[in-house]
Amino acid sequence: MAKSKRKKQRRQKRNRGGSTARRLPEPLYDGLIEAERLDRQGKRVEARELLEDLDRSYPDRAEVLSALVNAYYELHDLTAYQHACQRLIRHQPDDPDVNLMLAGSCLANARPALALRNFRRFLGRWPDDVRADEARKTVAFLEDQMEELLGDLGVSGEDGLQLAALHEEVLGCLEQGEFDQARQAAEQLLKLCPSFCPAINNLGEAHFREGRTDEALAAAHRVLRRDPNNFHALANLARYLYLSGRAEEAQTWAQRLKSVESESGDVWVKKVETFTCLGDDEEVLWVFEKARQSPDRGTDPNEAMLHHLVAVAAMRQGRETQARTYWKRALKLNPGLDVARANLQDLGNPPDQRHAPWPYSLNHWLPIHLVRKLVSRLSRAERRGGERALGRQVRRFLQDYPQVTALLPVLLDRGDPEGRQFALRIALLAETPQAFETLRDFALSQHGPDQLRQQAAQALREAGMLPAGPVRLWIKGEWQDILLLGFEIHQEPRRVHQPQVEDLAGEAMAALEDGSDADKAERLFKQALEIEPDAIDLLNNLATAYRHQGRLNDWRALTHEIHRRDPDYLFGRVNLALEHLEGGNLNEAREILIPLLSRQRLHVTEFTALCQIQIELCRAEGHLDGARSWLNIWEQLDPDHPGLKHFRRRLAPVRLWDSLSGLLGR
Repeated sequence: MAKSKRKKQRRQKRNRGGSTARRLPEPLYDGLIEAERLDRQGKRVEARELLEDLDRSYPDRAEVLSALVNAYYELHDLTAYQHACQRLIRHQPDDPDVNLMLAGSCLANARPALALRNFRRFLGRWPDDVRADEARKTVAFLEDQMEELLGDLGVSGEDGLQLAALHEEVLGCLEQGEFDQARQAAEQLLKLCPSFCPAINNLGEAHFREGRTDEALAAAHRVLRRDPNNFHALANLARYLYLSGRAEEAQTWAQRLKSVESESGDVWVKKVETFTCLGDDEEVLWVFEKARQSPDRGTDPNEAMLHHLVAVAAMRQGRETQARTYWKRALKLNPGLDVARANLQDLGNPPDQRHAPWPYSLNHWLPIHLVRKLVSRLSRAERRGGERALGRQVRRFLQDYPQVTALLPVLLDRGDPEGRQFALRIALLAETPQAFETLRDFALSQHGPDQLRQQAAQALREAGMLPAGPVRLWIKGEWQDILLLGFEIHQEPRRVHQPQVEDLAGEAMAALEDGSDADKAERLFKQALEIEPDAIDLLNNLATAYRHQGRLNDWRALTHEIHRRDPDYLFGRVNLALEHLEGGNLNEAREILIPLLSRQRLHVTEFTALCQIQIELCRAEGHLDGARSWLNIWEQLDPDHPGLKHFRRRLAPVRLWDSLSGLLGR
């Protein structure tokens, strides 16, 4: 496909410091050099990711597209390879190498009509090229096979070849997420041949991806009236219904699909995709076993994706070793299959932090037009201010687009990390009965990281949707009784001191709070303790004065003495946990704090101290979502507390619509 020749020429030109270096912007030139270095080191995925970043920053640059063509080819990403060739030929239409690569990419990507058209074009322009004889052999082979291929589509002759090529262009647009172009091309095709069922199916898919569910359903039914066993239409109909919240109807059509027999190899892929969408893992594995036993099953271009989906089903059934084997097979077939690689990488995390397995990324489940609408609404709500404004906007959005409500439990059950975070955030903001039901199912499930399920359970507890007391949750790979927070917060005076002691303590606290004089605070607390030597709160404040002075040994000694005198004193326990936390003893810190979580009633200052130490502990453990959850609880209780600004800055959460905007960019 003339790939290595072009690659060598480009490298020699750069090494000579020729005109390419002078013509390109420096960041682009450096990026291309770095991508080439990564490729030479065998880091092909990293090289491809860098090139895709460059393509976003410098769109439609021939230098980047040429490198991307090579990267996709080496990673066996045939769909992206063909698309990159199509983009590159717009810049270099007179380059025989690029024309031959495009023809070869169509052939490799199982697009025979486009391949034949492009090989003929190559021979028409460069009949004396050294590769022309090989191209003629390929054309002869394709022409020999074309009659049968066109017959499968229900067309024939040169007109049929034109329809088949247009049909393959529609498929390419769908694969690249170019749904508007796919719809227009499908409509053009149907003007030429109104009864062409593949085009009707693809038109329905474009409608669905653009949010026109009724038109998508109508297209599937239109095909089934002509061909009741059309497995593409059956698969589409089951998926459209399921993702629209009509699960029972979807199951009916899925079972009908299951019984369909066909000599076409991709019938097995469509069945697996459908039952994956419906979350029926047993059916996925059953279909795959039947496919392996089928004598008619050939090699399908989607074989890598098939193995990935089977790996997901196996993992959800608890067969981790088998799942790893299928994922590795998928990556051997297609090293550029990112979703398979991401699942395998996620399995490297501890079980309680895993998202795996997931079949698809968020943009597979959620039509892109809905992402745009949601980003716009949340951005406006943010300007109006507050979680309440966001909540109102989310509820309106879910009312306008009920299919998103139906999608939330799917994303929490088997979404990728981005999809699961999105669904959790939307459900938490919505606070509707259906959202709470979705959160409950997720919290009590075994799917997703422990931290996210605990966050859902805590929100349910605060809303009164879970009873007080222990709740059985799947934590660290086993069912455990977890006590969720359900504090009553009060502001009643905690201790009453003699007037003289109150004056001394008040003056000392003022010196501590403005940071002006910890030595003065120490002196005043000691005077107060001479009057009330057993006042545990005065001892605790004296320890704080020691810490402000940097006398950590004195602070530790007094902290231990306070805990010895009163093991139930909350501030004493918090300081003891802080000592363990700073020493890196995270388990000890957590054990000390656990008894505090079962208390029914806390003073507002006690709750603030508990929030602060829990935020620090979650940060130390790497659970930023947990830290933000504690921060949110604290903000709701005491939004004007001066310490909030410090913790907000340290946690700096990524806004939901920022991450969604990133998704739009990808």
